Amino acid sequence: MADIDYDQLAAVCFTQAFRDSVYLYLTLYGRTKELSPDLKEHFINFAKSFGLTDDNIVFHVPIGLLYLGFILLEALQTLAQDFSPTLLPSPPLSKIPVQPDFRDDKFQGKWYTIATADNRILNRSEKEINMSSIIYELEYDHSYIANSTLLRGQVCEHFIRTFVPSVQCGQFTMGNMKRHHGVQSYTMRVAATNYNEFAVVCIKQIIRNRVYFRMDLYGRTKELSSEVQECFFKFSKSLGLSEDHIIFFEPIEECIDG
Repeated sequence: MADIDYDQLAAVCFTQAFRDSVYLYLTLYGRTKELSPDLKEHFINFAKSFGLTDDNIVFHVPIGLLYLGFILLEALQTLAQDFSPTLLPSPPLSKIPVQPDFRDDKFQGKWYTIATADNRILNRSEKEINMSSIIYELEYDHSYIANSTLLRGQVCEHFIRTFVPSVQCGQFTMGNMKRHHGVQSYTMRVAATNYNEFAVVCIKQIIRNRVYFRMDLYGRTKELSSEVQECFFKFSKSLGLSEDHIIFFEPIEECIDG
């Protein structure tokens, strides 16, 4: 509930994840079929604070419905335009190392995403991608409950996933994949970590017969040394990714430290 005056109006905001896209809806409700121009103007300004334009906003002619304003926005629209329609081939997992003698108890805890290399990213777009955080909570069966937090526009989003250990130490599959529409497989591998400073995590997933590959550089803090970042950059390029597919994030305060 973004704003409400119980006798006159309500502004309701909600998000929906569907087929790898996130949709943002803002709806202005009225107790009657018409509201004052001042209230409508306030709604427009509020919507524009999310980066929307007049083209994204529709005010309805009263036809018996109580709602007056409705916005449909694909929140990742700008990001989607910067994703390559033709994916780079995903490297086989055999080319990805795994951390020797992986210690799941030492890996758990909070990490920040310092950089990402993704075969979908094109032209290093940073408009809709921000630094995120993830907390790995180790369970008794050596699986992880992963709580991710990221900022999209002005919306703070939270995701919870389960990662189940595979036969190979340091490699995990996502649990409850049936709950994630279209996901056929999801593999996470910890390629390298010193546990108290950085980690390189590789993710390979198949969604509707398309193979997506991503590598994340984690840090226990929001900044890592230039040497670690350079190693991540070179390793990403050795797997066939170019500079256009690699993003280093600026540290942010909003959302991810809550």
